[in-house]
Amino acid sequence: MFRSKLIIGLLVTCLLSCSATLLAQPGWTIDPFGKEKKPEKYEEKKLASEKTGEKKFGAVRKFIQNNTSHYNFYFNANNRINTVIERAKISNKDDYAKLLSFYPYSLDNTASQKSDLDSVIYKATAGILLHDLRSEWVDDFYLLIGKSYFLKKDFDSAALTFQFINYNLYPRKKGEEDYNKVVGSNESGVAGAGSVSIADKEKRNIVQKAFTKPATRNDALIWQIRTFTQQNEFGDAAGLISILQNDPNLPPRLKNDLEEVMAYWFYAQNNYDSSAFHLAKALSNADTKDDKSRWEYLLAQLYERTGDFDNASKFYIKAAKQTTNPVMDIYARLNEAKMLRNTGNFKELDNTISNLLSMAKNESFKDIIYYSTAQLSLQKPDTLNGINFYNKSISYNSTSSGYRDKSFLQLANIAYSQKRYTDAHSFYDSLNILANDAEFDSSLIEERKEVLSRLVPKLNSIEREDSLQLLAGMPEAERNAFIKKMVKNYRKNNGLKEEEDFAGTTLITFADKNKAPVDLFKAAAANTGEWYFYNASLKSKGFNEFKSKWGKRANIDNWRRKTAAEAVTSGKDMNASLDPNSKDPGELKSDPNALNNVEFSFDGLMADIPLSKEKIDTSNISIANNIFEAAQIFQNELQDYQQAIVMYEDYVKRFSADIRIPDVYAGLAFCYGKLGNTAKAALYTNLLKTNFAGSNAAKIISNPSLLKPGQKNPEVTARYE
Repeated sequence: MFRSKLIIGLLVTCLLSCSATLLAQPGWTIDPFGKEKKPEKYEEKKLASEKTGEKKFGAVRKFIQNNTSHYNFYFNANNRINTVIERAKISNKDDYAKLLSFYPYSLDNTASQKSDLDSVIYKATAGILLHDLRSEWVDDFYLLIGKSYFLKKDFDSAALTFQFINYNLYPRKKGEEDYNKVVGSNESGVAGAGSVSIADKEKRNIVQKAFTKPATRNDALIWQIRTFTQQNEFGDAAGLISILQNDPNLPPRLKNDLEEVMAYWFYAQNNYDSSAFHLAKALSNADTKDDKSRWEYLLAQLYERTGDFDNASKFYIKAAKQTTNPVMDIYARLNEAKMLRNTGNFKELDNTISNLLSMAKNESFKDIIYYSTAQLSLQKPDTLNGINFYNKSISYNSTSSGYRDKSFLQLANIAYSQKRYTDAHSFYDSLNILANDAEFDSSLIEERKEVLSRLVPKLNSIEREDSLQLLAGMPEAERNAFIKKMVKNYRKNNGLKEEEDFAGTTLITFADKNKAPVDLFKAAAANTGEWYFYNASLKSKGFNEFKSKWGKRANIDNWRRKTAAEAVTSGKDMNASLDPNSKDPGELKSDPNALNNVEFSFDGLMADIPLSKEKIDTSNISIANNIFEAAQIFQNELQDYQQAIVMYEDYVKRFSADIRIPDVYAGLAFCYGKLGNTAKAALYTNLLKTNFAGSNAAKIISNPSLLKPGQKNPEVTARYE
C-alpha cells in the first residue's frame, strides 16, 4: 500500500527536471521531490533509492534488487513498449507504388498510444525509485523512458534522457565513483593514441555473457542519433555518427544498429544512394522476416531511384521470395520486371506476366494483378492487351480502391493519345481524385476534362443528327421495321417484356397479345372487396407494369417533348445515336448508361426523326454549328490539326454556301501549314483571298498582327520614330 501511494505522489514531478542534482556530474544521487515535500504521512520514510550507499551491496541484496527490478518492473514495461510498436506496425498501410517509409510504423501512430507510453514511463520511474541505484537495471529503465518519449514524439525530453544516460551512467571501477571523467577520451589504454572514444568497452567472458547483460549506454548513443535525425538536427547526428564510426570501443553487437541509423540519416535527407549502401549492411538488424523483406523492397526502390537497376532487380526478387504479404509480392514482381526495360528482353516480360496472371485466382488482389499486368503489357509495348487488363482491373475493383482511378487514368491517357476523344472523356469523367492528390497531375487532368466536356457533346450531336437524317431518308416500311427491332433489342437486353405490335402509343406485350387487358380495379374488388389503392400487391404490380412499358417519367404534361428538349439542352441529345453502318439495324452506337433520357418506345423514337423540312433544317443547323465549333477546339485547344482538317473539309463539302466558309478556309490554311503541307496551305489561302477578299479572315491571314490589336508593330514604330 505504501509503495503504490508513494509512486502516485512521485509521478507529480518529472524525473528529468525535478532537481539539478539529477543532471549533476558522476556520483549523482536522486532527489525525487526536489522542492516538493513528501506527503506528511511518509515524511520520515525513505525510498530504496535514497538508501543507496547506506548498506553494502552484497550478494543477497544484489540478487533481490536485480530480480525484483527485472521481473516486477522492467519485464512488464518493456513488453508494453514492444506492444505499442507492434500495434503501430499492424496499423501501418504501405503503398508499394510509392517509396516506402524507412520504418514499418509511423510515429504518429505510436504517439496516439500516449496512455500506454505514459504507463511505461510510470513503471520505469517506479523501478528506479523503489530499488537500490546500484541495480543492474537502472540504465535499462532510463533507456525505456527515453524510448517512450521518442515514440510519443517528445523529442526534446528523449534527447535529454539519452544525454543523461551518456553523461552519468558510464561504468566506473571500484573506488572511482566520485571521479569526474570527461566523456570522450584519447587515452592510449582506452582507444589507442590519437583516437577519440565515447563508447564503453564490452569485453565480457563466457560466464558474464551467460548471466549478465551489457550496459545500455552504448544503445543510448544510437538512439540519440535517431532522435537528432528525427529533429532534423543533421549536424549533431553527423557528429555522433563520425565518432562512433571510428570508435574502437563500439561493441560489434551495435555495428548493424549504427549502419541502420546512418541509412536513416541519409534517407531523411533524400540521399538515396548512400542510404541504400548502409541499409544493405543493416538488413540483419530487422526484427522479423516480414520487416526484413520490407527493407529489401525499400532497398530495391532506393537502388531503382539511383539508376542501379541490377541491384534493384536483385532485391525485388529477394523481397518477393521472402515476403508473406501478397501485395508486396505482386509489386516486387512488377517492379522487378520493370528493371528489364533497358534489355529489350520480352521473353522475361512474358514470363512475369504469366506468373502474375497465375496469381489471379486470389479474388482479393485481382485488381492489383490485372493493373500490374497491364503496366507490363504497355512496356512491350502491347497496348491492346494493356487496355484489356486495365478494364479487367476496373471490373474487379471496389469503388474505394486506388487502382480503379489508376486504371481509368491509364485508359484515359491511352485514348487521348490515340485521339479517341469520346472514350477519353468518359474515362477522365470516371476519375474520383482530389485536387491536391500528389499521385495524379490533377491540373492536367482537369484541363483535359474541361476541353473534352465541350468537344465530345458536339461530336456526339453530329453523329446523332446524321443517324436520324439517315433514318428519315429510308422508306417508311424499312424505317418502321428498324425502329421496332431497336426497341425490341433494347427491352430484351434490359430485361423488359418484348413488344411485337405497335399501334399509335398502345404497346401490347407478346405474352398478352391474344388476351383482353385485365382491369385491376375490378379484379381488386372481386377478389378481396378491397379498393385498389388500399391493395399493396396490386399497386406494386401496376407500378411495375407501367414502368416496364413507359420507363421512368416525370408527372408533367407533354413529357416526351420536354424530356427530349432537356436532353438536347443538357448536351445529352447524342445518347440515342444510331449506327447506320451497323450490320444489326437494332444496334445502338452510344453509351448505354446514358439512355435514361430517351423514351425507348416506338412513338418516342419516331418523334425524334426529322421527317419534315423544318426539322431537317433545324438538324442541319445543329450539325453545321457543332462541326465548326469542334474543328475550332481541335485546332486551337487540342492542337490536333489533322482532325481539325477532317472537320473543316467535311464542313466545306456539306455547307459550302455558309457564311463561315471564309473562317473554315483560314482554319484549313493554318492547319495544313502547321503540318508542313505548304501546297494545301497555299491553296486555301488563295481561295480565301480570291473568293472572300473583304472578309475578316482574309484580312487576318494577310496581316496576322490584327489578331493582337494591342501589340505594337515594330516596323511601324520604327518609321514613326
